[in-house]
Amino acid sequence: IGLPLMSGANGAVSSSGFRLGDFREGSSNVEGGPDNPYKRFLDDLDQQNYAQMDISVNLLDLGFRIGSRNYINVFANETMNAFMKYPRPLAEMLFNVGNSKIVNRTYDIQSFQYNVIQYRSVGIGYTRQINKKLSIGFRAKSLMGISQIQTSNDSMRFVSDADDRFFGVLGNLSFMSSGAQNLKPYYSILGNLNFGNLATQALQRNPSNYLQNTGNNGFAFDLGLQLNVNEELDLYASLLNV
Repeated sequence: IGLPLMSGANGAVSSSGFRLGDFREGSSNVEGGPDNPYKRFLDDLDQQNYAQMDISVNLLDLGFRIGSRNYINVFANETMNAFMKYPRPLAEMLFNVGNSKIVNRTYDIQSFQYNVIQYRSVGIGYTRQINKKLSIGFRAKSLMGISQIQTSNDSMRFVSDADDRFFGVLGNLSFMSSGAQNLKPYYSILGNLNFGNLATQALQRNPSNYLQNTGNNGFAFDLGLQLNVNEELDLYASLLNV
C-alpha cells in the first residue's frame, strides 16, 4: 500500500550541453587570471543543446496477489516533464550582452523550444510470472492534463550592430499555456529539492485548481518484462508512456 504524500517521489535532471561543475567558482584560467564560469559553460556547448527535467510523485498505490503467479495493482501518479532545446547562439548572445560586448552578427535561435507538461495518471497494472525466470506485465493509464506551456518559434533571431549599439529582433516566439499557475509548486520546490512536500504545497496554494484538470484527457500504456538469466544476472526491458 502506498499512501498520498508518503509513497515517495522521483526527480531527474539531464543536460547535453553542460555540467553543474562548469559553474564552480574559485579556479583560474591558463593565463593565471580569474576563470569565468559562464565562459567555461559556453566553451562546452554544442551547436544544438538539450536540457530536460522530470518529476514524478506517487499519490496512491494498492497492490495484491492472485494465486502465486499473478499480481494486480491500482495507482495514481502526478508527473511533470520539462524540455528545452537551445542553440549555441542564444548562449553566445547572453554572454556578449552580459559583458557589454556588441558585435556585428546575427544570433539565429529559430530552433529554440521550451515545453512543459504536467498531468495526473490513474491506472491499473497486471503482472504475470510466466515461469521461474520470466515475468511480463502491463499497465493501462488514464491521463488528466493539468498544466502545459508550449513554444512556437517562427524563425526567431536577433541582429546586433556594433556601430549603433542596438539589437534588432526578426521573426517571433510565441508562448501558449494552459493551467500554468499549477506549475508553481514544482519550481518553488526545486530550490531545495524537497520533493516530499510537492502535493502539500500545491494544495495550500490553490486546492481547487490543483484537484481539477483542464479537460485535456488521454490514455497511455506501459509494457515490461524481467528475465532471470542466472544467479548473477537479471535483465529488464520496458516500453513506457505509449
